[in-house]
Order: sequence, then C-alpha cells, then structure tokens
Amino acid sequence: MADREFLFPKKYKCPICEKEFENLTVKSNRARLIGTDVDLRPRYDQLDVLKYDVVCCPHCGYGALTRYFDTPTDSQKKKIKQMVWKKVTPLKTPESGELSYEEAAERHKLALLNQMVKTGDGPEKKSEKAYICLKLGWIQRGWWQSAEGKIDQAELDKIKIAETRYLKNAYELFLEARGTESFPMCGLDEVTVDYLIAALAIRYDQIEVAKRMVSGILGSFSASSRIKDKARELLESAKK
Repeated sequence: MADREFLFPKKYKCPICEKEFENLTVKSNRARLIGTDVDLRPRYDQLDVLKYDVVCCPHCGYGALTRYFDTPTDSQKKKIKQMVWKKVTPLKTPESGELSYEEAAERHKLALLNQMVKTGDGPEKKSEKAYICLKLGWIQRGWWQSAEGKIDQAELDKIKIAETRYLKNAYELFLEARGTESFPMCGLDEVTVDYLIAALAIRYDQIEVAKRMVSGILGSFSASSRIKDKARELLESAKK
C-alpha cells in the first residue's frame, strides 16, 4: 500500500511569510505501531510516520517539526527572514502525494537549519536540535533498511554513515541539554531521555555514561517496571 493512502493535505499558514499552503499529514489512527528499536525509534505497519513530521513552507523556506512550526518568537522570525528567507530553495510537496526517504531527510535538514538559526550558538534549547538530529538518524535507518538489496553497497554505506553521524550529534546534544534544561524536553520526560542517552551511549561505547543513566532509571520512583526492564537489558547488551 502506498503512503498516500494514509495521508491528507493539511492547511497551514506560515508564521514567517504569512502565506497559506498545504502539507502532507498522516491521518489520525491510521498508522499502526508494531514496535520500537532499542533507541526508541517507532516502527509502523505499512508506512514510516517519521517521514511526515516536518512542515515546510513552499514559499519562503521556513521549516520545523510539526510541534514547533507555529512557535517562533518575533526575534526568531527576524533571524529567519534575514538568514533563511529567500536564501534557501523552498521545498514543495511532491506531485506523487508522498515522500521518499531522501525527500523526508531534506525536509528534516531544513528544519535543523531553521532551528540552528533560531537559537544560534547559545545553550538554550539544545534538546530541540538533538530531537531533530535523532529523527534524522532514524530516517536514515529507515532509508537504508528499505533500500537494502535495491541500491549499490557504496550508496547504502553513505546512508548508514549519515545515520551514525546524526545519532552521535543527538547523543551529545541531549547529554548537554540534560544539564542545562528542564523537563519535559520535546515532550520527553526525564526517564525517557535518560534511557535514550543510555541507548545511544552504548552505541558509541560510552559505557560509563550508559551505566550512570541506567542507575538513575532503576532508582527512579516515576519509572515504570517496563522501562526499568528495558534499561536492565541495555546493561546486559553493554556487557556482551
């Protein structure tokens, strides 16, 4: 089944250029969650919902994760107009009525660019940059998994390298944000962020960081028995 069977064109008004447009959106309750990866990447039956979590204005080049599209402050709008508006090529909705992984990756890169312009090099909201990098890493994974056996190995390796790079950025930014920002971060509570950091830390051989995060989860009164079991499994995988 094609992605477009699960999608509809939702209307938006750009907070930067104030023009109206339509963006592909997943229909409510149509996508069925079938599981998650170790680093909490959600997997859905028949389509990858992650591809459609960025809203891009086709007129001015502004893009953001759906949850943050309408939230830029006046000062952030000014920065975007100066540094993004009319200086990047706006991304339009494809005529096919659905997004390829490559198109989804480009939209998330645009969201990351806009987020970096909004916050600059300051310490504020590193979690939002981390969250976009996390999603970019997940999209690269979905991309190479769907392309395995269909493209040559060199191209497949490039996508896998991109996954590694984006998830490494997400790990480092979440770790920094944890010490400077309050919870929830991007809708994630402290236990979820700690588990995510632990999972990514193991991927990059930062075992002591993983142990510290898992220890906090196991000692948390707010952590569910399910997340504690998953945290213990992380430690076991680290030992192996």
